[in-house]
Amino acid sequence: MSSVTPVAGRRLGRAAGGRRARAGRPDSRSLASLATRPSGATALEPAVVGSFAGAAILGAWDGGRLAAKVSGPRPQRLFALVPPAVAVLVLADALT
Repeated sequence: MSSVTPVAGRRLGRAAGGRRARAGRPDSRSLASLATRPSGATALEPAVVGSFAGAAILGAWDGGRLAAKVSGPRPQRLFALVPPAVAVLVLADALT
């Protein structure tokens, strides 16, 4: 039996296209989107890129620590509630 849990008709642990995602390697679609950016576009700000990269690394690290301590349906419920909550906050900020 597969260790991957089906959620809403999808299988977790698989990248788009049915391939397994490899940790530490950039997705080919991400590289392709960066390569096709128009050369006349605004340059990427190193401070912004660094902030996002740092937040991603810390989030992955903390997520791994949290996953080691918490298991079962509790994290699934948390992750199901967080995106809509963030969307509401972003919408409220945009409207004010």
